[in-house]
Amino acid sequence: MTSLGSKEREIINFLHAHVFDRILESPDASNDLKEGVHRTIIRLEERDAVGMIHYYWSSIVGTDRAVTFATRMREEGFSRFEEVIDEFRGRFGPIPNFSSLPEEVESAHRALNEEKEISDKLLQEADDERVLTAVEMDQLKANSEYLRHRIKQLEEQSRLSNGIASIAQYPSTLENFEDWCTRYLGESVHIHNRAFQGIKRSEFGDVALIYKALHMLREYYVPMKIHGGPERLHAFEQACKELGITEEPTLSGPRSGEEGDTYFVRFSGRRVELDRHLKKGNSRDQRFCLRVYFFWDDEGKQVVVGWLPSHLDTRIT
Repeated sequence: MTSLGSKEREIINFLHAHVFDRILESPDASNDLKEGVHRTIIRLEERDAVGMIHYYWSSIVGTDRAVTFATRMREEGFSRFEEVIDEFRGRFGPIPNFSSLPEEVESAHRALNEEKEISDKLLQEADDERVLTAVEMDQLKANSEYLRHRIKQLEEQSRLSNGIASIAQYPSTLENFEDWCTRYLGESVHIHNRAFQGIKRSEFGDVALIYKALHMLREYYVPMKIHGGPERLHAFEQACKELGITEEPTLSGPRSGEEGDTYFVRFSGRRVELDRHLKKGNSRDQRFCLRVYFFWDDEGKQVVVGWLPSHLDTRIT
């Protein structure tokens, strides 16, 4: 029809606002869907108000073409005629013959409500599962932290009961270095993979001192960092003095960035600077110079050793 009456215009405006314009104005809607909307508008404007109503309801009941069009609307995330059925009914119910609509319309309405109920239920189940997963992750993290704390308690008790290992217990070779670290350092001192590379290249003559330095970190540095207090600080300083070792910042100021990744390691998904080191000797001869580069992992309550026993001053290749 070329000219729309007030009631026909009201119906068309309603469908534009609730269905058509959301598709036509969307940059994400497909061209096929937009063309389908234009064709639907043309067919509606060829009818009077009663014809428009019947067209609306027949689209919901579902001819093959209408079902295909409605499916495309749903797949692209847009409102269908079914989703504004209640407001359409309330607004245009007084039009003649509206009350004589076929039972299929009511069935379609019930099907839409059932579909929404199922969708809401699935969304709720997904949300509940997400919350449950978050709770479980928090519990696992709490358990992990408790176990780590308990291990350190037991290590502390063992140290107090047995004392630090005697010199005779320190190996004279680096052949089983990794096994020794696992046995004697526990969770307190983590040896980074890059540090094992340094051990394979080691030329340092006093092999036992390497083991003593690492054990000293476990026995004195870790308790000092966890519990604090002047007594533990003094004990750590005294242990360093007995070994002839000093503990200092690795670099200062902008120098930490001058050597690229040399003074950094990847740990727990992040890039971390080896900002502390143990040192003995100033000679560049690797047989007489000991360095143990590390950082304190506050989350894990542990020392992470990133390189030893040689001096770092150029990029590792």
